[in-house]
Amino acid sequence: MGIKGNKIADNDEHDAAKVIIKLANKIGSELENPDSLVDENTLSKFSIMTNMVQTLNRAVIDEVARVLKVSVPKNPSHNDNIKLHAW
Repeated sequence: MGIKGNKIADNDEHDAAKVIIKLANKIGSELENPDSLVDENTLSKFSIMTNMVQTLNRAVIDEVARVLKVSVPKNPSHNDNIKLHAW
């Protein structure tokens, strides 16, 4: 499996976790501008991300969830919105 031409090693879950976190944040950022979702291939990124999550063990999924977890502030900033969309 790969993204942007870069191979992701099947046995390196830590690297996969980093890629998943990066993809989730990128998708969250792209959701801020719904008109560009098609041009940005957001659905393809989501599909790649979900396929990668399916290969991870529980501990790595917990790590990814911990990194992406965000509490909802009363007045979210732009950065908070991106994190919320990524979650």
